[in-house]
Amino acid sequence: MCMLFCTPVSYAQPSKDKAVWVSTVSNLDFPSTKGLSSETLKAELDFIVDTCKAQKINIIYFQVRPHSDALYNSEIFPWSHVLTGKQGVCPDNGFDPLEYIIESAHKKDIELHAWINPYRIGDESVLCDKNPALLYPELTVKTNDGKLYYNPAEPNARKLILDGISEIIKNYNVDGIHFDDYFYPYDSEGFDDSKQFEASGFDSLADFRRDSVNKLVSSASNLIHSHKKSLKFGISPFGIWSNEKDTEGGSKTNGLSSYNQIFCDSRMWVQKGLVDYICPQIYWSFENTAAPFETVLRWWDELCKKHKCDLYAGIALYKVGTDENGWRDASQIPRQLELCNSLESVKGVAYFRFGSLDNLNYENTVPKTTPFVSDSLYIAHPSDGQSFEGDAVSVSGACNTAYDLSVNGSPVTPTENGYFSAYIPLKNGKNIITVKNGNETQKITAYRKENEIKTNDSLLFLQNNSSYFAGEQVRIFVDVPENTLPESEGITFEKLTSSRYFADITLPASFFDDSLDFEITAGEQKISARIRIISKTEQYYTKQTTYLYDSFEGGSMMDNFQIPQGTPVTVNARVGDMSRLTNGKWVYTENLTDEKTEQALDIDTDKYSVLTLKADKTPTYTSNVTEQGTLVLDFFGADIKINQKAKHFNEQLIKSGSKTRLVINGNLSPVTGFYVEMHQNEIKVYLYNKQKGISGKTVVLDVGHGGSDSGALGPAGDKGTKESDLNLALAFMLKKELEAKGATVYMTRTSDVTLPLAQRAELIRSYFPDLAVSIHHNSVSSVEDFSACTGLLTLYSRNTAYPVSAYLADGGQMKMQSLNVCRDYRFPCLLLECGYICNPDEYERLLSQEYKQRLAEKFSGAICDYFG
Repeated sequence: MCMLFCTPVSYAQPSKDKAVWVSTVSNLDFPSTKGLSSETLKAELDFIVDTCKAQKINIIYFQVRPHSDALYNSEIFPWSHVLTGKQGVCPDNGFDPLEYIIESAHKKDIELHAWINPYRIGDESVLCDKNPALLYPELTVKTNDGKLYYNPAEPNARKLILDGISEIIKNYNVDGIHFDDYFYPYDSEGFDDSKQFEASGFDSLADFRRDSVNKLVSSASNLIHSHKKSLKFGISPFGIWSNEKDTEGGSKTNGLSSYNQIFCDSRMWVQKGLVDYICPQIYWSFENTAAPFETVLRWWDELCKKHKCDLYAGIALYKVGTDENGWRDASQIPRQLELCNSLESVKGVAYFRFGSLDNLNYENTVPKTTPFVSDSLYIAHPSDGQSFEGDAVSVSGACNTAYDLSVNGSPVTPTENGYFSAYIPLKNGKNIITVKNGNETQKITAYRKENEIKTNDSLLFLQNNSSYFAGEQVRIFVDVPENTLPESEGITFEKLTSSRYFADITLPASFFDDSLDFEITAGEQKISARIRIISKTEQYYTKQTTYLYDSFEGGSMMDNFQIPQGTPVTVNARVGDMSRLTNGKWVYTENLTDEKTEQALDIDTDKYSVLTLKADKTPTYTSNVTEQGTLVLDFFGADIKINQKAKHFNEQLIKSGSKTRLVINGNLSPVTGFYVEMHQNEIKVYLYNKQKGISGKTVVLDVGHGGSDSGALGPAGDKGTKESDLNLALAFMLKKELEAKGATVYMTRTSDVTLPLAQRAELIRSYFPDLAVSIHHNSVSSVEDFSACTGLLTLYSRNTAYPVSAYLADGGQMKMQSLNVCRDYRFPCLLLECGYICNPDEYERLLSQEYKQRLAEKFSGAICDYFG
């Protein structure tokens, strides 16, 4: 998620085929450089195959002809210059990379497809005398950028390519032949095939070029399948066949297309069965506006489903973490893989490219948390000239442990790696803090200031332009300058603070006008105010999942809860941009619509028991879960009856006036997740039914901070490991522990990227987890004693998470606190502060791999105990 983002990432893999492109052009993936010995070449190929096996990749597209050359022993094409640095020169000992990787891959049960660039020749300067491009220049065309291509319209050029394919399938035990997207160049302006076009009889140059490509594809298909029926022939064209606006039947996209720009009718290849599989390069994110990943993939899925062609989605693994729209979201690839796994015709995915596979291997991406060891004095905190509202400040940093350390003359004992902290009293005004480490002395200035008393210099009528029922009592507030009294005819104000006053007003029970207008003065200031009076309620629906608040000012996020998209609600008042519901809660008006919206069932129903209620009319409701795990739902404005009881839960209805209270308890465990789906006359209450055992459970680890948000800094400051790195390192370890016990684990980020809080919260919800744990490390205000703060702190925002929080706290500190990533009520979610990064001793401990591993084992054990 997500946000949040790449960038190495550990992803949930689809249960289908997984392929990878191994690029040899420009020495991208193999060989790592030119001129390697045959033994080194073997070692690199072994690494490629072993890595693919470890990543459960079962198909390799190995590039054997990047530029009219060969990475195999050919009678037609010269040895590639990427091997030795000079085209036509064989690796030492006659080493044949294609032969070797085929044998290695087959030993690991991996298919090996020979990947060919049919027409691309490239720079003339690297060609040797025996290259067909120089032997038969009449078969080539030079493009505007000076690159050479074989002319697709030349029959002998097609024959040359087909002869090369024939040579491979006769001499090598490949499992398939793979073409990429290089047919006509993407910039074909200046591509001179006018002679062939004029002789062709075609009226359209585009149709003529597509026909030339189709002839090669058809001939290659016949050649390959006539040699061995089990051989596969596949092509990876540019992702968009054509845009709907350009060609009938195209996708709802707005980008470059293979049909119009490089003259490839990839749709026809599928329709006529010329390929065994098609692997479009869908190298865009879900958020791409011109060609969204889902739009393009679904277009191909429909095509391949109709014509029974295997579809492989080309995945841009190399884009993860880049600034292109959507690619800094850590959930991008997981979402793409999940969509691929859900579609019928998608046989698998293909990753571009091997060099980006680290993006799938979290073992190689755990941040290094090596201690920063200083050979001199370094003060991380406070900054010179900083001001504080407090009578003391913590001074922290790193020093050379070979020498004594003192702060303001008092000796300080650093940690083994030289981290230190000292709590220094502050007098009013300027303070000089002197830190000595051997012969080195540093002085910093710190200021103590008194707490400022903030005053208001303007009159603010807090409920201006609000709407209420006739006869209702409302409370208004005004902020005024110090020592000023607000006045208004017929209104008595009472003092709340030195600058805030309030008054209770009863609106008229009957009225001729639709508003109550009055003026308020304070000193020389004057404001006109109006309360709109309404005499009816209004029915609306929520546009999306929406938070409800305790007051028109928003109130504490601790007390709000969510209602799903499409929930019918009744409004009886408005204040500014907020609307009040008949249950007394408030919602942002922009989240309401008078048009009926579809309910979005935003849960995995397999995990829930269902209680069904009947209502004589649409009610509004509030919800609460007690620490003991009892769910209390209060319904307003309707007669409620139980229609169908829920398995594993006990329920009781208590009626009181216009309110009906529903009390729900679990038979064996507390209520740890719920979801209310509201219809006009039917209410469904989904109750999370916790099953025993961690196996099969979905856990989301939300990794705090990242990217530009480093989180807290320890005594090593920005020279040492920051909180975001500690969070990520521990999350990887916990992930591994939980997966070993049978859980499915997702992480909101798996690299050092920034994901906004709201995006992370959405990402957590998107996995429908059984548990969400946010990983953080703690710190405190500078005016507190860093060294006195230690230990684990477990935070939660909903009582649905109280039981699991208690397991993880293990008798330690627990606290309820408003946290964006912990507000969901569908499943338990909590935040772990795994230690105080500001404490030098704790910081040094947290850097230890052994200590983090013990924490990971402790946490995974507690989670298993909770589910057990």
